[in-house]
Amino acid sequence: MRAFARAARTLALLSVGATSVLAYALLRNGVGSWGEGVLDAVVLALLVAPAAVLASFWIVLREAAALPDRIAVMPATARRHAEGLAGLLEEATGGNRRGWRRVLLVRRLRSQIQASRELVTPWAPILPLLSLPYLGAVLVAALGAVAEAVTALVVALAL
Repeated sequence: MRAFARAARTLALLSVGATSVLAYALLRNGVGSWGEGVLDAVVLALLVAPAAVLASFWIVLREAAALPDRIAVMPATARRHAEGLAGLLEEATGGNRRGWRRVLLVRRLRSQIQASRELVTPWAPILPLLSLPYLGAVLVAALGAVAEAVTALVVALAL
């Protein structure tokens, strides 16, 4: 999986480089009329799209590769969160608390709940890998990155 992640990162960086060359070639004489400027903006957005999709794929693969490690430490993390929540409960029920103390308790409870989110959804990073439209977009982006690189090479030699 890490090899796919490296390949996605390399393709994304290749796409960024090719996009830079093509953007320079497109904009080196400035932008003409308003209509040409809009067309240039659309072309630039299309040139950036493969790099963005491949970068997101790289991040998803990196997160999926880290998933076994996160699952392995889950029991210890769950115990820590349970101890933290037990401490909060003890503090909340132990005596008369002033208003600002209650606010602090609610704030600490909120941060505990947010920290526990990863325990509830450990599989979330792999969801995009199960989506056929996303994987199709990645394939199209990879092909687009290669086409961009070839086009940028030809344009760079012609400049």
